[in-house]
Amino acid sequence: MPCPLFVPESLRDTWYLGRCAAEPEERIGIEKLRTCCNAGYARARCERAAGAEADAVNFLMKSESVVAWAIERNHHPLAAGTADAATPATGNATLDAQIAGFATATKRLRP
Repeated sequence: MPCPLFVPESLRDTWYLGRCAAEPEERIGIEKLRTCCNAGYARARCERAAGAEADAVNFLMKSESVVAWAIERNHHPLAAGTADAATPATGNATLDAQIAGFATATKRLRP
């Protein structure tokens, strides 16, 4: 469940390298990537996330080709929906990148 501002770029073991949509040119340290960007709920630990409306995004593979998503604040949904796993088109580029990354990682972990 990543931070809603996190744009994943490449999978590293069980977490993603990436950038912050709030400051895309700034490099993010490894510890912050692991504990804030990839974990979500970082508003108290990250100055970038502190001003965001949402805390985290959750995902669920509904089928081989459909991802369900929910954007949360304080563990309550702000928005939810579904998207095509291969070509998400939610109208939110950051969310689309997260959906694509989640779908890729989920498919990679399946036996």
